[in-house]
Amino acid sequence: MPILSSTSQVQAHSLECVSEVKGKQAFWAMPDQLYKQPGLDMDLSVLATRLSANLNAFRQGMTEHRHMEKLQQSVALARSISANGTPASFVTGH
Repeated sequence: MPILSSTSQVQAHSLECVSEVKGKQAFWAMPDQLYKQPGLDMDLSVLATRLSANLNAFRQGMTEHRHMEKLQQSVALARSISANGTPASFVTGH
């Protein structure tokens, strides 16, 4: 859930795009790559390439903003239930 900045939204979107191209394992590997160099402006295409993702397909997904609506819905839901960070846990009952 990208709530910190516009950069985190773009990075979250890159996770969805790399997952679409390379699978769920790449979804979880991408943040590891991002966190290896915190604070640096990282080229997301380079990270996708490191994960052996098809670069053209990855870039197309990023350019088309395919998953941004899904991410924006996640942010809206989080805000509606007062979640202001990640991870967040909720206990529900019947």
